[in-house]
This record gives sequence, structure tokens and C-alpha cells, in this order.
Amino acid sequence: MFTLPYIVLKTYSKSKNMFLHLSKGNNVFQFGDNNDINTYNKADIKAITISNVSKNDKSPIYNITFKDDISIRFPGLLIPYYDFLNKFSGIDIQYTRNKWPVSL
Repeated sequence: MFTLPYIVLKTYSKSKNMFLHLSKGNNVFQFGDNNDINTYNKADIKAITISNVSKNDKSPIYNITFKDDISIRFPGLLIPYYDFLNKFSGIDIQYTRNKWPVSL
């Protein structure tokens, strides 16, 4: 009964200080929290996995793994699903089955 509100609140509290600067025309992007922002190169991406894509595409969880096996994970609160796809055009994206509830 309280699972959905709990997941939403938990996701919001973990992501409220996250920062993402991403553009389609730039090969580098920035991600982190307010205290530690890192720059990543799209050419270094090994895999992108998206989980929890629903019918309304409102709650995806993105996981980007780089060639050095570092991973970053963030929710759709930072960038809408279709905008995310547009920013990473040309990169193969894998989907995992919805395993409700999915959280950060």
C-alpha cells in the first residue's frame, strides 16, 4: 500500500542533489552530485541499460557502464526518457525487465 510513495520519496531524496549536464552535440557530459561532478566521454561508454520503463515512460532508471567498468546510475527525474534516448543516439541501449519496485 505504501510501497509506491516510499519508492518515489526514496528516489527523490537520493537524486535531489544529483547534477547532469548532457547534450546531443557534445561528446562529453558531466554527472555527479553538488559536491563531486565528473566529466565523462560518450566514446568511453561500454553499455547503457535502462530499467523500469513503463507505459508512460515516467520512471526509468539509467545505468551507464564505461570501458573501465565504472558505472553511474540515475533516475528519470534528471532527464526524461525520450530526451535521454536522443542524447545517446547511435549508442546501443539495452533494456532490463521491469522488476517492480526499482529504485536507486
